[in-house]
Amino acid sequence: MNGPACDWHDTSAVPTPISVGSGFISKSTGGLSSLYVQAESLKKNGGYFEPIDPIQGYPVVLYSLVDDRKAKLNAVCNLGVGVSDALQFTVTVSVTNPSQQHDPCTIAKTAADMEITTIKGGA
Repeated sequence: MNGPACDWHDTSAVPTPISVGSGFISKSTGGLSSLYVQAESLKKNGGYFEPIDPIQGYPVVLYSLVDDRKAKLNAVCNLGVGVSDALQFTVTVSVTNPSQQHDPCTIAKTAADMEITTIKGGA
């Protein structure tokens, strides 16, 4: 991240069951399209790149160099949201012990939706 960022860790147990990190990628050129350029490379090398339905009208992709979204331990999901032609923010969710109730991509989508609502509210 090279813009404003924040992290949240569930401290109700050790190890931390869920952590969420988010931040703006402000120094990349092309906003979310910079991820599209990497799409084939990500997929060829064991990662993933999946455009998904927009969130509140903003384009969204799931992506990573490594596909560990369904890992039995430490499942991780990365999500990118295009906010403008030159700016994107990312959400990364890590779930220590994933279950159907704690899918990291579902949590990432919810966090992104909440962030967009906050941005639209002027915060």
